[in-house]
Amino acid sequence: MGVDIHIKTEPDIFEADFEQSNHKYRLSRQFCWLITDMKAGTNSELFQLGDFTNTDIHPLIKMCDYPPEVPPDRYRFLYGKPNESDEEVLARVNQMKQASQQSLDTIELLVHKLLLGLVHQANFFEKVVYSNQNKYWLKSYFKGVENDAPSQNFMDNNLGRDLRNFLNTLEYIRSKKGEQVFFRFL
Repeated sequence: MGVDIHIKTEPDIFEADFEQSNHKYRLSRQFCWLITDMKAGTNSELFQLGDFTNTDIHPLIKMCDYPPEVPPDRYRFLYGKPNESDEEVLARVNQMKQASQQSLDTIELLVHKLLLGLVHQANFFEKVVYSNQNKYWLKSYFKGVENDAPSQNFMDNNLGRDLRNFLNTLEYIRSKKGEQVFFRFL
């Protein structure tokens, strides 16, 4: 069992004609791991990719901070402080939601820049300093970033396919007049 990552927007514009399970839109669990595997005091693999391509990936990281959808009384348990009113907790949760939502234009430019930068750097995956636990699976995930062929199964995506699926989803959101995006983990 693993955690899935979805690109979302408020209000929720995803209609019946859009299927997150479609390989054209789905991000892999490898991408989910890559974007959430930030260890204090280390230069994570994702930050290194940003450095290689001169791309600030902080907006992507901010997208991960969207609070989970839970009943309002559960927010007190997750985010509440002693002697704080329910209204104060909900106000902070709403601030977290606002801060995590990123401009569609900013994210689209960031993902394009990251993808194109990596495609034009042959063997960039050899230059990455991997943490020991990530060395073998991430190197494999990074290989073939230039390959534009759709995968048979979203779980077999490489980084290039995930970034292209990301762009496909952003294009769909733009077609529905969405303006802000964030990640939802399910």
